[in-house]
Amino acid sequence: MARQMLQLYPNTYALVVSTENITQNRYFGNKKSMLIPNTIFRVGGAAMLLTNKRSESR
Repeated sequence: MARQMLQLYPNTYALVVSTENITQNRYFGNKKSMLIPNTIFRVGGAAMLLTNKRSESR
């Protein structure tokens, strides 16, 4: 999907996020600011920023 978006829209960024729950460690609290970072990165996730901008090729 990110590849198609970059092909269709010039000078664009795409953020690809992947997560895999490999442990039972998770945040059980109520602070909303902790929910997304905990879900994405504490349980085995990664993120990559892609672009089709020529000026960003290096």
